[in-house]
Order: sequence, then structure tokens, then C-alpha cells
Amino acid sequence: MTTASKKSVTFSPTITGMQVMSIYDYTPSEISAAWYNQEEMDHITNRCFKIILRMESGRSNRKICTRGLEGHSTLGSISKKKEQSNGNRCSSGRTSKAME
Repeated sequence: MTTASKKSVTFSPTITGMQVMSIYDYTPSEISAAWYNQEEMDHITNRCFKIILRMESGRSNRKICTRGLEGHSTLGSISKKKEQSNGNRCSSGRTSKAME
């Protein structure tokens, strides 16, 4: 008979923090430089659709990274809906350029 190892969580006694500017303290050009605009988002979305179509047709190029797009393919969408119906939900937020 084997026993499962007991899992635990520990926290460091040292607290580290940093100050972050409020969105209201940014200039319009700083905000524009930090976030995608609608034209940039449309371009990214269209490129992703083209890559997904290539993936599904079997003409995928090894030089193009498809990581993260699997859930948007037909098979991935079916799998995602099945997981969501089982209670495994995920959420997404606004995309910052810093997350690239």
C-alpha cells in the first residue's frame, strides 16, 4: 500500500511590494504605447484566424507557434465546451502589450 505525499503551502516572512502608477497618472501617449488599439487587435485576430485555418487544414508551418490557439480550433472549442460543462471554467481579461 502506498501513501500519497502530504501537500503544503508556505509563505515567506519577508513582504516585498512596489508602487504602481495610477492609470490617471499616465499621459495619453503612454497609455497608447502600453495597450493595443482596435486596429492592432483586429490585425492580431485576423492573423490568428488564418493560423487556425492552416492548422485545421493540415498545412501548419512549423515556424509559426500555435500555442494558445488550440482552444479556438474546432476540436479545441468542442473540448473547451465539454470542460466548461464539467465546471472547469477559465476567464480572460484585457491584453496588455507587456504580456507579449
